[in-house]
Amino acid sequence: MVNKIIYIKGGRAIEEAKLLFPRLGELPEGGPDKFLLAVLFYSQDAIFRLASFGPRTQRTKIDGRDVHEYGARSTQKNKVIRRLKFVGSIFAFMTDTLRFKPSLVLCGVDGPFALFVWLAARLAGARFVLFAHNALALPSMSKAYRFSNQFLCKRAGLVVAHGPYVRDEAIRLGAKEHAVIEFNNGLDAPHEALIKALAPRCVLRDTSFSILYIGRMEEDKGVIDLFEAFKSLSSQKDLRLYFIGDGSSNAVLAERVSKDRLSENVKVLGPIPHDEIFAHLGQASVVVTPSQSRFPEGFCKSAMEALYVGVPVIAPDYGPFPYMIEDEVNGLLYEPDSVASLSHALHRLISDESLLSRVKNGARASGVRLMHPQTTFSRAIERVFS
Repeated sequence: MVNKIIYIKGGRAIEEAKLLFPRLGELPEGGPDKFLLAVLFYSQDAIFRLASFGPRTQRTKIDGRDVHEYGARSTQKNKVIRRLKFVGSIFAFMTDTLRFKPSLVLCGVDGPFALFVWLAARLAGARFVLFAHNALALPSMSKAYRFSNQFLCKRAGLVVAHGPYVRDEAIRLGAKEHAVIEFNNGLDAPHEALIKALAPRCVLRDTSFSILYIGRMEEDKGVIDLFEAFKSLSSQKDLRLYFIGDGSSNAVLAERVSKDRLSENVKVLGPIPHDEIFAHLGQASVVVTPSQSRFPEGFCKSAMEALYVGVPVIAPDYGPFPYMIEDEVNGLLYEPDSVASLSHALHRLISDESLLSRVKNGARASGVRLMHPQTTFSRAIERVFS
């Protein structure tokens, strides 16, 4: 009997399928494409369907595989229309899934959406595997999300958890320890080569103190907090702040930079190719990951990549960050949601050369240990399929 597999993930299923289905057979250990490519790799002998919840319902076939988007996240301003579209889309998803009759359902969404995915799997008699990429039960999360995630951790056949923090959360919420597979970001050979090539360039770094942010440019990721913290220090010495990423805060930041006449010191670079990120990391004095506590951070890729390169990290003392950053060893931890505390942490590294040297050495040691994790996502998926 041929297996039938559904993978429900975040983002836009059709857009990702067009980009990644032609790359079937690749199995990267790092980078943002590793999730879908690993699932595709181990699903080659199955009838496979990719699905997501987006702004509108669309169904298509790409390279012979079904790709469905369900309009449960409508952007309609009218609340009544939005709710009707949500109900209709969930009903369509349930109906399509039951007709498909999957044997395995891989769920890459969380919260209430994941509850409907679990219910569809249960009604279809399919094995349900939860991919836990983000924090599962932060106090700042809604009760609906916390209840949903606890319910699913207890009932999933397997929980594939992104990093040690999410693993511990899943177990605390009721998942059986033997049913949780932890994975961490690996590093592909081309990116490892890029890191090795950075060493001579780092010696040529100019005398300015370079602060780098990499990630989604959103307020709850703390980009405005970082700008305000930098602004309070910008007169101290030759400082530079670089933002890399895409999101709704790009325009806001650019306007603030212009208004405060900091265009020489602050650069909003926008999105860049993943391969080029390591070159920017190699020129950074410190990477800051200023996520606010309301953001369900489960595993911070930019912090990991900074440590790979040997760059210390300043991060808030909540969620996954204390699992990665040891205060005054490979970086600094600060009080979450506090611009003043973040500013103080930056000031310490800027003004204390001994501390900066110590955390740089600690970051390099951390990076060596983290570069080749015991279980990457592709190995975790191999265990799911075996």
